[in-house]
Parts: sequence; structure tokens; C-alpha cells
Amino acid sequence: MLTQKDVSTSVINIIKKHMYNLYSARQGIRTVPLAAAQKPCFTGWKKGGEMSISAGQPECCTMDAIRNLPEGQRAELIDGELYMMASPGMMHQRILMELAFRIRDYIGKNRGDCEVLPASFAVFLNADDRIYVEPDLSVICDKEKLKEDGCKGAPDLVIEVLSPSTTRHDRFTKFNLYQRAGVREYWIVDPAGKSVQVFALEDGRYSAKDFGGPGDQL
Repeated sequence: MLTQKDVSTSVINIIKKHMYNLYSARQGIRTVPLAAAQKPCFTGWKKGGEMSISAGQPECCTMDAIRNLPEGQRAELIDGELYMMASPGMMHQRILMELAFRIRDYIGKNRGDCEVLPASFAVFLNADDRIYVEPDLSVICDKEKLKEDGCKGAPDLVIEVLSPSTTRHDRFTKFNLYQRAGVREYWIVDPAGKSVQVFALEDGRYSAKDFGGPGDQL
């Protein structure tokens, strides 16, 4: 498993190589206030180590599905499908906090002006009421996107820390979602594989830009 020490030795070089672009150029997508939901919807849940979608009524969820969840229950809304979220494990949180600390420290030392916000910070990616996500870590350099209830538009950087139940979801569903929404960089941290993958948006599509492991030297 990837440990905090591994994160310290394998990720910091990637941070140095990629963070400058996140606050040297700022871009995103315009959003508008979200509309109210009208219909019941599909529901996603954790099953067999992967995200699944229930065989519910063939209707699309909207933000009312998120607002009406029981207190303490987290979920994401992607293209009208509701994905329930399990509580993260201890190692997941340790890695996440180490990443947040190191990125925020790097930005501060280089006099950057980006916000580093861990889950469960809300991100409203698109200008409709069918997409709502809570990335493990969001870096936002355009302060106009930041509102009290979340980020209205695409963050400059999103990081997801994989777990057995979210690997396929993060590598495929969210990869395509963030690419489509205009997230400039997407990092995938894989504790089991002891690796960090960096994807950068070029001409509307992600290109693999970097790969780090615990054996990397600073």
C-alpha cells in the first residue's frame, strides 16, 4: 500500500513540475444556478468492489436527489445518475491530507493564489442540474468560481485517491467527466499500485503527462 512517506517521495516532484501551470493560467466553464428536480431517478451503489447503477425507474436524477439524502449520506450526481459514496478508509484520508498539505505548501512558497479544498467540497461542473461531484481534492485558481456552497465550474486540478470500490468509477466515469467539463489536470493516486498518474487537457482531451512511484528521486 502507498504510505504517507511514499507520497512525500513520489508526488512532490510531480507537484513541482505541474503546479505552476495551475495558477499561471486560469480558465474554466461558466455555470448558472441549478434547477429543481422533477422526477425519480436511477441510483448507484457500491457492489462487488465497483460502482453500480440500480435497476430503478428509467428517469434522470437532478439536484433534489442530493438535497433529499439522509443526513450524513454522501452521493455524486453524474449525467443524471446518483452514485452513493461510502466513507473513506484511514489510509485514504492520510494520503489525501498529505497531498493537500504539500500542494498548499508549494503554492504558498511560490506566492500562488489557488485554493486547495479536500472532500467533501461540492463541485458543480456544468450549467445544468444533472452533475454534482465531491472530488477527493480540488485546486481552484479562479476565485470567481468559489461560492459558499461550492465551486461553480471546473477546478484547475482534481485529484482522486483510488479505493477498491471506486477504481473503475475514478478511472473511467470521472476521467471522461472531468475531461468533458474542462478540468485542466486530473491526477489519479493509486495506493495499491503505489503510483500517481497525471493527465493534462490538450485540445479538449486528456494526455498522459507524468507517472510517479515510491522509487522516484527528487
